[in-house]
Amino acid sequence: MIENTELELANKFVKETNRNIFLTGKAGTGKTTFLKNLRLHSHKRMIVVAPTGIAAINAEGVTIHSFFQLPFAPTIPYRLSGVKPDVVKINKTKVKIIKSLDLLIIDEVSMVRADTLDAIDTILKLFRNPDKPFGGVQVLMIGDILQLAPIIKEDEWHILRKYYNGIYFFNSLAYSEANPIYIELKHIYRQDNADFIEILNKVRNKTLDQNSLEILNSRYKPNFKPPKNSDYINLTTHNNNAQRINDIELESINSKTYKFTASLTGDFNEHLYPTDFQLKLKVGAQVMFIKNDSSHDKLYYNGKIGKISKLNDTSIWVICSDSKRAIEVKKEHWDNAKYSLDKETNEIKEEVIGTFTQYPLRLAWAITIHKSQGLTFDKAIIDTEAAFAHGQTYVALSRCRTLEGIVLSSPIAMKSIIFDKSISQFNEQAKELSPDNKDYTSSKRQYELSLIQELFNYKNAAHFLSICIHILQQNDHNINGNMLESMNLIYDNIINKYVPIGNKFASQVNSLFTKELDENKTLQERINKACTYFLENSRKELSNKIKNIHFTCDNVTIGSKVKELYKKILEIILVKEACYEECISGFDIDEYLKVKANKLIELEDKKVKFAEPSIAGKCDHPELYEILKEWRAKRAKELDLRAYNIISNKMMLDLSQILPQTATELKLVKGLGVKRIQNYGNDILNIISRYRKDKDISGTQYSIL
Repeated sequence: MIENTELELANKFVKETNRNIFLTGKAGTGKTTFLKNLRLHSHKRMIVVAPTGIAAINAEGVTIHSFFQLPFAPTIPYRLSGVKPDVVKINKTKVKIIKSLDLLIIDEVSMVRADTLDAIDTILKLFRNPDKPFGGVQVLMIGDILQLAPIIKEDEWHILRKYYNGIYFFNSLAYSEANPIYIELKHIYRQDNADFIEILNKVRNKTLDQNSLEILNSRYKPNFKPPKNSDYINLTTHNNNAQRINDIELESINSKTYKFTASLTGDFNEHLYPTDFQLKLKVGAQVMFIKNDSSHDKLYYNGKIGKISKLNDTSIWVICSDSKRAIEVKKEHWDNAKYSLDKETNEIKEEVIGTFTQYPLRLAWAITIHKSQGLTFDKAIIDTEAAFAHGQTYVALSRCRTLEGIVLSSPIAMKSIIFDKSISQFNEQAKELSPDNKDYTSSKRQYELSLIQELFNYKNAAHFLSICIHILQQNDHNINGNMLESMNLIYDNIINKYVPIGNKFASQVNSLFTKELDENKTLQERINKACTYFLENSRKELSNKIKNIHFTCDNVTIGSKVKELYKKILEIILVKEACYEECISGFDIDEYLKVKANKLIELEDKKVKFAEPSIAGKCDHPELYEILKEWRAKRAKELDLRAYNIISNKMMLDLSQILPQTATELKLVKGLGVKRIQNYGNDILNIISRYRKDKDISGTQYSIL
């Protein structure tokens, strides 16, 4: 694999650029091995998701629906429906992971529906950058679209067909926007016979000619009975057929049945079980190992076939055709994991939430083609007469290492080779996006450049500030404090100083990027000066001001929106300051990404709390304001209303300034209409009357005109 050109190129693109990637290849080209190596050797913060439970367990990741909390029902793309997904279910740990994520890997992407990929895109944008594909997260999609396709019911497609041209992931809006490069792995490790590989390719693309079809069907052997100890496995299209064959074969063995019950800990849903919870076995039963041997002996691998040679209540021995020595099988465990954050290092880690412990075996006279995906067999009896899905026949045939290892229980017919032409069209178009080393060099440089420019770019902060200021201006009557004044000052500073200086620096960086970042002393010195300048000024003019905001809002909905925007603005400013401090000593990508992620996680843990605004200077009778505020809270609780539905903050300030004595004077307070005066006028006048009496205030004290 070290000499595999496409694998090496894929490895460099994933690790050293931010390009989105679709990594594909025929069955047996090393996609799974690539994923496992990437997890071990990449510095990027990553998670792995897959469309099904079995695929997720095999990829040592989690399911797409569980991590992103997606419904199994069709989801209409947000950009077309305007309806945001319910993100309330996404807990804080997941939010922190999403915000600090560098790389999202989607395995077995051929089985991911278009609406699912769009839903992932929407959620990432909601928690990250709304203007970038997948919120700015690099996405690696792994799979072979000429293998098994997404499963969709007719009524589900009836809903989605209004929005999509097809059900595949590449039909999504997100895929088109992400503009991924296409890397196809070409070296096949599973088969080494050129003629057999050629036939498989023809089945894969449904270009099977008569000669190749005849060669395939020469393996048709009706009523074939496998020789004793020959390790043949039946591959069928439907689960009930596989179950029926296994039950009949097990029943035909005239010996004692032993039952081995799995043990569970924690959370491990039934649909994730890798084998039977209660495994029924007899001496002579044909079984398949469903996991690689975890011991140092490496006596078996996932997919290896053998027969039970000896059994007792606590032990199992299996003998395989390639050895005369029986393997004593030990129990193995499978983990059901979720992603969490290490409290000390803030690194993304897989936290095991449940385990399934059982002997790594399943009855193997038969297995469904869907469950065989990813496995390799030496000998198989294949029945594709009832094939119903795109790629199903190809998956079945490509499980075998050799043509000679295949026996067909029904002849291959062209109708059994189901092929979606839209996939072929996509493949041809995607191949035009295949990159080379020149593209890699350019993408790496662009990635490094974008990270540096991102550090000094304040356009996102200006965007959120303008929205926040607009909301504050529109709802001034419900708001108290210095937020509008402070936000205006920060916005003016960013627009007039930080944005233009950041743009100027970005232009300079571009011209100075003449060689590798580590060797570019001139650029590093320029970054050092820029970080020093921005850090000093930001602390004085931005973070100091935004941290000292006083704010209250009567309207809970408006208050929540302002608080959300405030947190985003504060987050942008403080993350930049943390990165400036780190990069003063030199810009290193690994360290930059680490500091940025840690600061985002730290800030996500902190709740936004504002100091209570002082009303000094806003009215001459602050004591009366507090009395009115207390009365308002009490009435709101009695009537089960929001406080601002009684009277607003602005009304209380006006009342505390002008001290009205009659219903006529109450009408002159803006917002105190007829209905409010009918409901609360007497209460308000009584409160003011008592206050006047306590303070010995008589007559008209203030102009209300």
